Amino acid sequence: TTRGLWRSNDEGRTWAQVMSADRLHPEMVGSTKQWWLWDAVPGSMPTGASFVASQIIIDQSDPKRVWIAGRSGVWTTADDGANWNPAVHGLGVTVNSDVVADPKRPGRAYAANTDWVAFVTDDAMGNVMQVPPDGSGSAGYGLGLDTSTSATTSPVYLASGNRDFNAEGEVYTSRDPAVAPWAPLGLRAAAAGKRPLAVAARTVNGVTTVIAAVQQSGVWVKVGGNPWVHSASTGMVASATEKEAGLRFSDDKVVYLNDISGLWRSPDAGRTWTLIWTPPTYTKPLGPLSFEARNSNNMYIPTTRGLYHLQVTATTTGARVYAQVPQIGSTTTPNVAAVVVAADGTVYAATTPSTTRPALLYRSTDGTTFAEVEDDFYRGAGMQPSAMSFTPDGTLLAASVGQGIIRGAP
Repeated sequence: TTRGLWRSNDEGRTWAQVMSADRLHPEMVGSTKQWWLWDAVPGSMPTGASFVASQIIIDQSDPKRVWIAGRSGVWTTADDGANWNPAVHGLGVTVNSDVVADPKRPGRAYAANTDWVAFVTDDAMGNVMQVPPDGSGSAGYGLGLDTSTSATTSPVYLASGNRDFNAEGEVYTSRDPAVAPWAPLGLRAAAAGKRPLAVAARTVNGVTTVIAAVQQSGVWVKVGGNPWVHSASTGMVASATEKEAGLRFSDDKVVYLNDISGLWRSPDAGRTWTLIWTPPTYTKPLGPLSFEARNSNNMYIPTTRGLYHLQVTATTTGARVYAQVPQIGSTTTPNVAAVVVAADGTVYAATTPSTTRPALLYRSTDGTTFAEVEDDFYRGAGMQPSAMSFTPDGTLLAASVGQGIIRGAP
């Protein structure tokens, strides 16, 4: 059966098709950009085999203007069906777990996404391309860049697994997923399919160490071409439902992991771990940690009771709470869901919305005193932030759960 939109001018006695494949165009209304979904799932586009229409609206003041809503969003025509374009510009509907910008390549960034697994962009999320690995689970959970190599584009690592169950877990890598395929690293077999929620990688003397924080399975480490080894860490094993975790190398050897159990430190590239900070009662970390590039022992952890600013000594067996920021601006004990430290040391913290306030974005130059920097667009987006990252030119990318990715220069 030919799919699309049909019209009758004689009370249903005869019909003519007014929405056929040759009349569809991928450019979004209000933008010159092509909709990424056009290439990702062509069968769900109007006239495609999986397309289903749910509603048709005709402009009563101008019957040549028609909107149709269905499986592939909203499409519209202004010329009586001669041309159709997606009217989806500005609609944030994707669920994103992580976002990371490559400091070596201006504009290049990646997003880990529920349902669509992974995206890549070369213009700071202005245009995106879906790049799921073959055989991956239905969701991407974490991203890592190996910025220690000499490559002009940092190799990227993706933690992936099943969207609904702790299964189909795997870590993939690619030198550039826009042009080169992803390669699985074999974690699925080693960790019995448990899904990794965070991944980090570092290359030293030509040998790459990859670390994965795996839900209900602990920390796994892979060095060069050797098999994965289960770390001695007890982190990442407590919960079957929590999905917040972060992994960061601070130098060639020292690695930090944060999850609901607290902050862990490894002095030997993930082989051994020490729990150096435990969240206070009723406080739950909500997202990956971030630390200053100029002082990696100065770090920040977003939690349900504000932002924690921790200082760690080089030989520490514990972390000192330098400052808890339970009050940010006029918001008392906010849920701080994401934090990022810019190259100059400026700290940005994103809070979740509540019944009395919208999502807010705060900035601090000293890690203690914060001021709002979001605008009306940010507040109106209803953000449920999950991660943030800065591009080399200072553009902030804020990933969210259900509202897409917002970008701007705060």
